[in-house]
Amino acid sequence: MRSAVLGLLVLLASCWSPAAGWGYIFSRFRPEAGPNWGYGGVGQQYQNTIPAERMVSPREQLMEALLGEEVLEDQLCEGRRCTANEQCCGGHVCVEFDGASGTCMSSLGQREGSSCATDNECAAGLICDLGACVLFQGKKRYSEPCTVSSECEIGRGLCCQVVRRHRQAPKTLCGYFKDPMICIGHVASEQVKAESAKE
Repeated sequence: MRSAVLGLLVLLASCWSPAAGWGYIFSRFRPEAGPNWGYGGVGQQYQNTIPAERMVSPREQLMEALLGEEVLEDQLCEGRRCTANEQCCGGHVCVEFDGASGTCMSSLGQREGSSCATDNECAAGLICDLGACVLFQGKKRYSEPCTVSSECEIGRGLCCQVVRRHRQAPKTLCGYFKDPMICIGHVASEQVKAESAKE
């Protein structure tokens, strides 16, 4: 009987000791414990590998170089310092802001089919749709809601304007204009004269 009580006391004494020591050693949530234990070891075998370089033929290298030069020429022309239009590329004009020298800027805006981010980058009568300047087909009439002047019927002298009325929120509507500066987006006032001359 005495040996059974002594065995029970030894068992209780060993269970009574803190479990933190053993729990730290056998914890499955320690990523530093091993490469695949817990959450931390996943994917470590891929960190030290270097991706193989893609094999490119000399013909592809030449095409990429030529395309890169063409894009670089277009980028260099836009914003180039100038004193006369002859110093700019085709389709660009020299615009003077400070009087001493000017900057080369596009004279037409983006043409149909060229890439764009907003409607303001496209020429008059075009809108930016899915990253490309496209011709807007349906023209809106007087007092119809709009977002850009190219949506309104320019031939009738309409453009998109912000209209503020008493106790109402401002709206953008197609309306008649005398000065193209009050319009939203590009408005070519010569289109009004050309359209009315056709009728």
